[in-house]
This record gives sequence, C-alpha cells and structure tokens, in this order.
Amino acid sequence: MAHLTCVQSTKDDIARILDLFKDENIENILALRGDPPVGAEKFIRTEGGFDYANELVSFIRRTNHFSIGVAGYPEGHIEAPSLDADMLNLKRKVDAGADFITTQLFFNNEAFYRFRDRAWTMGIKIPILPGVFPILNYKQVQRIVCLCGATIPSALGKRSTS
Repeated sequence: MAHLTCVQSTKDDIARILDLFKDENIENILALRGDPPVGAEKFIRTEGGFDYANELVSFIRRTNHFSIGVAGYPEGHIEAPSLDADMLNLKRKVDAGADFITTQLFFNNEAFYRFRDRAWTMGIKIPILPGVFPILNYKQVQRIVCLCGATIPSALGKRSTS
C-alpha cells in the first residue's frame, strides 16, 4: 500500500503522484498528514498544499480511483489536546472519504478496544485494522513511540533492556 503524506507537497505534486499510482495500478493509499521533516519541530503546510489528512483524503477521493486508508491513534495523537478532539479529527478523515482505518502501534489491547468503541460511538463504521509493528530494534520502537504518543508497558521495556 502506498503511503502519501502532506509533507512538503503541493496539490499539484499530489495530483502527479496519484496519476503515477494509477498508471502503476496501485489501488490502495494510506493518506497521512505526516510527521514534521527532520529538523522541524512541528508540521508546517507547504504553500499550495494541505494542512490536514482529511483534506488529502478529500482530494484523493475526488479521483474515485483508490481505496483510502487513514491513521488512527488508540492512545490519541500526540498533538491532539484530548482523546475526544483526536476522535473528532478521525471522524473528519472518515467523512472526507476514508475506506478503512489502520491504527498506530499499541502494546495494550485495551487501548485498542477503547479506541474501537469510541469510534463506533462517533458513528465511524468503516473497518479498523490494528497496526502491527514487530519489534526488531527496540531503539526504533522507542523513537516511534515518542513520535506517536504510544506507551510501552514497563514489563516490555524491562525485557528489552535485559
């Protein structure tokens, strides 16, 4: 599945990429706002680009060619002021035309179940796929956890450092 972000891309850039994807018979896109570029502290919209993933989803949906996935955050997006605000942002992505949600990594199944139940309560009825991230390199997982706001259970942290 192709990953497409808003980072350092204009709408024209995205349109060209979508044309390339279509020409290559790519059918599935994970539409993301994306993390700030290396060296930047926060995401800044490129002039002529998108501020949020829901805008990217809406733009892709107009082509009516792709199945569109979006990211969900069982423990809340690191920039969201609350879990409720985060769920409203997810609902915007779904309402813009997402076909499915893939979650960011999580290590506590209860976090996923609470997320799934909150989504259902908000009227989100598309499939929610739990994100799986095998631990091959503990330092890499620690970095991703810092970027996304997930928590590593203390028992796992202890096992990984021993």
